[in-house]
Amino acid sequence: MLFCWASFVNPTYRADKDDDESNGENFGVNVAVADFNQDGKMDIVAAMASNGSDIEIITGDGTLLSSFTAFDSNTGVIVAAGNILGDTTPEIIAAPVGSSEITIFDIQGIALNSFTIDSGTVTSLAIAKQFAPTQITEVIQPPVEKTTEIEEQDNFMKDVISAPICPSIETSTNIISGCKGNGAELPEGTAISKDASVSNVVVTSTPNIKGTIGNSEIKEDAIVDGGTFTGEIANYGTLKNINFRGYLLKGGILAGIINVKYNGSKGTGLGNIQDVELAEDAILIGGVLWGTIKGNPAKPATIWKAWIRKGAKISHVRLGRDVKLDDGVERGEGVTYENITYEDLEITRH
Repeated sequence: MLFCWASFVNPTYRADKDDDESNGENFGVNVAVADFNQDGKMDIVAAMASNGSDIEIITGDGTLLSSFTAFDSNTGVIVAAGNILGDTTPEIIAAPVGSSEITIFDIQGIALNSFTIDSGTVTSLAIAKQFAPTQITEVIQPPVEKTTEIEEQDNFMKDVISAPICPSIETSTNIISGCKGNGAELPEGTAISKDASVSNVVVTSTPNIKGTIGNSEIKEDAIVDGGTFTGEIANYGTLKNINFRGYLLKGGILAGIINVKYNGSKGTGLGNIQDVELAEDAILIGGVLWGTIKGNPAKPATIWKAWIRKGAKISHVRLGRDVKLDDGVERGEGVTYENITYEDLEITRH
């Protein structure tokens, strides 16, 4: 199994223990799946979401494989599962709700390792074979199959890992091959050629991007027109007429035509767009939308072929054909539904 995740679901954990805290009450559970008994079928990890820290591992037919108490706290447990140690069996990764400590257990509840994150508290856990995004607070859309899109993302990350450090970019430069910026700023006039890619840089001005930028930050005054972005992009500036082929693009302004690669409602883990402002007459094609998505009141943006997830807040946008809305999407002012075709948009994919 390549990916597992933790999520809150409706079933309840029955606290049948004869003590003062349970009183036979029902509590929610957080769940993950992995093949613990090596029978080729997924088993279920069920952890108390509140009022305790018990974890049970159960087969699909309800047979109990193991159970243990993970922590002394009673705040509940966030869980994920997967083979992260490289042996023959999966492990259980757990964190008390509201804490910053993560512990790795075997199926018997023996703590194999633990560590504390640098800041904040754990709100979700996920496991990936190649690439584990960081600093995601509310977005969890795990892959469920090894698709071409995921393979492309994996290949990009392999290239990033093996790429050399970029030559000095303290002055204007041309980047013509793959390299890592190690957090360096791209100066005004930097050019990234069509076949080149750069990762881990900070964009502070207006570069000429024809290639790919991955896992980078766009500063507040930066305006980027064109290019492809992948991995995780923290955007505080403006991205215009770009292709997004990564895991998460969060924040900032999106302008012009934004093409987002994702796999419909199948959940490949690609194309998450969160908390963005859409500029005048912007067109957003594709993507899994989270958080606050707001357009311009005078010239609303158009959203087409996208999936808007539960809890999102949308305003001043035109929803075109093939836009999927989960239950629980908050529709604010200026949201209209129009039978917009691709030809109506009068654009060409770039």
